[in-house]
Amino acid sequence: MKRTLVFLLVVLMMGGMQQLKATPAQTNSANSGPKIKIKICLEIEFGNPNKDCRGFGICHFGISFIDAPVPSGPPFTTAVSEAYFDDENHFVTEFKKSNTKSETITIYLNQKFIVEEDFQVPRAVLDALQYKGNVTIKAGQYDVKDTGQTLVVKF
Repeated sequence: MKRTLVFLLVVLMMGGMQQLKATPAQTNSANSGPKIKIKICLEIEFGNPNKDCRGFGICHFGISFIDAPVPSGPPFTTAVSEAYFDDENHFVTEFKKSNTKSETITIYLNQKFIVEEDFQVPRAVLDALQYKGNVTIKAGQYDVKDTGQTLVVKF
């Protein structure tokens, strides 16, 4: 009888321990709280860095001020965007139409965003977004989604 009682106690304890065991999903959501998207503003210069910033793609970009005004006069090759990583870990830029010259939209953000050569996202930008890895925007064509107020490019 004593053996049976000890055996049942051990089985119950093990069963209880299994129910208390957390899965990785439970651990992540319990410890990290709600995931907050970090967004930063970038000033982007369009063009191909190997063609003296002529052509298509990203010549360079850096961290900028929030809601920077539309640059006055030439060049129309620069624009300010908000950048972040979406839930699927894509690097995303959103251009406010009200802060982007119409010439810039017509040439660089009209339905497709063309990247002629791979572009390495600068470490300072990734650090500001608290992203630990490296990101390379591959050469190709990326859809530009017009939301009415913004133009969104997902890399």
